[in-house]
Amino acid sequence: MFDAVIAIEKPLEIEVCQSEEQTNRTKLIVLEGGFSTSDHSYKFEIKSDGTGEIFYCDFDGDAEEFAHEIKVGELAADIEKAIREQIALQRE
Repeated sequence: MFDAVIAIEKPLEIEVCQSEEQTNRTKLIVLEGGFSTSDHSYKFEIKSDGTGEIFYCDFDGDAEEFAHEIKVGELAADIEKAIREQIALQRE
């Protein structure tokens, strides 16, 4: 068993964009974030179309695509709700 330490480099960003290739007029939701290990830094994108990409910051242009089953729209809504709740708590 091994332990990993992950440090979040930047806050998670939510971006909604419209792709010209999408003909059914749905919005593509893209969650972007980053993390680092003791050796390397990474950025990632998780898209609502079931694809994603990891970018290896230490090696320009080096990236890896992957497929996923994450419900990105629900995850984005949960994150947005949590942020709003934290903002409301800080205002009190």
